[in-house]
Amino acid sequence: MDGDKDVGIAYFLWLIGGAFGLHHLYLGRDRQAFVWWATWGGFFGIGWLRDIFNIPYYVSLANQSYDTVELAKNEERFRVRPQWSTARFCGEIMFGFRLGYVLQYAIPVELLYGNSVLSDILLLIGPFGTAIGVHVVANIGREQCSWHYPVLGAYIAAPLIYLSPTNLLFCGITSAVAASGIGSRWRPIGQLGVRRKKHVCKRLPYLTVCGLAYLSLWGSMIYFNATMGWWGGGVEVVHTKNIFFVSNVFFLQQQPYVIFEQLYYVGVTHFYIE
Repeated sequence: MDGDKDVGIAYFLWLIGGAFGLHHLYLGRDRQAFVWWATWGGFFGIGWLRDIFNIPYYVSLANQSYDTVELAKNEERFRVRPQWSTARFCGEIMFGFRLGYVLQYAIPVELLYGNSVLSDILLLIGPFGTAIGVHVVANIGREQCSWHYPVLGAYIAAPLIYLSPTNLLFCGITSAVAASGIGSRWRPIGQLGVRRKKHVCKRLPYLTVCGLAYLSLWGSMIYFNATMGWWGGGVEVVHTKNIFFVSNVFFLQQQPYVIFEQLYYVGVTHFYIE
């Protein structure tokens, strides 16, 4: 996956694995590949469809073509800072909020909303996750941003989360404003070429670690704070392990259709009690 990149191959990878950022990985755009993978194709396929028009430019940027380099140099000469991008700004807010939300609710809600100093401290983890998400998007492509801009922006609105957890979205907005509106700078054009990138075998371990960390946060959030159930009621996922490992129903004493019938009519909570 090293050497000059081909537009045809990039479009082929976009078609078969674009929802997971495969074409961005091919072009050395690792941050964007991770965001596409974590958000199912750039927020449910929106970014994936938008890439139809951007792939030729991405390829020329990766290959450091003469026209693209000269155009970039002229743009940097006439603009000290990158032009405002609504698409990037919205992406920073959405990915920042998503990462902040998952990080915050990877902690059991009993600890988050308890009446203690520890709970007050733990609530500040969400804005930090938001800042990380904003920082990742802010450093995609030709633009770069120092980490302290999104962090300071996120914690400006952090007191609002003590009023309501949904106010974490405001942390994403203020963080994105700080990143795109104040901290955005040009990335040196020479850093974008594929010849400056590490071999894909050296890049994949970092992406794998990031992917596993992201999945572990989702797993922790679902395990500690999700609730499952049918009409009969609901039960937290953390307690459902008792259904499968303690309840004598699952020691092959009943037929599968009987189990399903009980689940359907009485729900998970009553099913466990029985």
